[in-house]
Amino acid sequence: FSSEAHKNLRLTSDAAWQLTFHNKVIQYPADEVVELNADDFSEDGETAEAVPENHHCMTILSINRSCGNPSYSGRLQIMRSKDALFLINILPTETYLKGVVPSEMPASYHLEALKAQAVAARTFASARGYSVDDTTASQVYKDNEQLKSQWLDQYDEYYKKVKQAVEETANQILVYQGEPITAAFFSSCMSATTNAQDYWQNEVPYLRSVASPWDSETVDITRSKEVDDSTLTNTLGSSQLAVLSYYDNGYVKTVQAGSQQYTGRQIREMLGLASSCFTIERIENGLRFITYGSGHGIGMSQYGAQGMALAGYTYDEILHHYYTDVEIKTTLV
Repeated sequence: FSSEAHKNLRLTSDAAWQLTFHNKVIQYPADEVVELNADDFSEDGETAEAVPENHHCMTILSINRSCGNPSYSGRLQIMRSKDALFLINILPTETYLKGVVPSEMPASYHLEALKAQAVAARTFASARGYSVDDTTASQVYKDNEQLKSQWLDQYDEYYKKVKQAVEETANQILVYQGEPITAAFFSSCMSATTNAQDYWQNEVPYLRSVASPWDSETVDITRSKEVDDSTLTNTLGSSQLAVLSYYDNGYVKTVQAGSQQYTGRQIREMLGLASSCFTIERIENGLRFITYGSGHGIGMSQYGAQGMALAGYTYDEILHHYYTDVEIKTTLV
């Protein structure tokens, strides 16, 4: 995935489908491929809409991702803007969540952890007016065909559990002072989450550092990455690094690299580390970074949610633990 804008799009479906374009409805048989180019549209803002029969999916052959060509259920709108084409998948929120929850959290996780993820994911979409993309820039989304390919003979078991998690939390979102929150979540941490202002530089009252001892009880959260002196010098201006300070929760605050100072976040992002919770060791011709946990560390830890669920906590207890002073509200889209 490199851009939301496309010069052309090649569409097909494994079922009969129809394309509404230029005020005409055109019927196509299964597996018929149609290519649309930006020049086919008269002006910016003009749209076309593709709809497959019997709840099947439209597949975009002109887009290749690690999981293959993406497919979308529901209605697929193609809009021209600034001489490019943009895809808009229109489908019910609860249907969308059944493809998001298992893409963001393993379906093998405890039901209560999946329910917590469902509420967080629904809140994430709500806070953005239900206008999101299907990548890590928003929330990863996989359709049923992709999930079948991923889960194979466990598809029925996993889909039933995900469906249950979404339906048992239907329309529930997290709010703070009446507004949907930024429901940040991440993979794992060492023993505590981090404050939003320590990483994003903006204070968010409900994204506070809280204890999360369950992560290390659930899985080995330690990773290491070796970076050679040449790469360090080219990236940071020096191969001589030293951690100057840590936050109380163990995340790196500042690092000295030669005459320059960097935040832990900058080091993480510039060197591609799993976390900004790390220590540094000198090795021959480089440095070894030992990281603890994975992700930015803000909001809900997914491994922590799994650990809490295994310890008997319910999804609402998990959410109230990781998001400070929030309420769970039932809302209609």
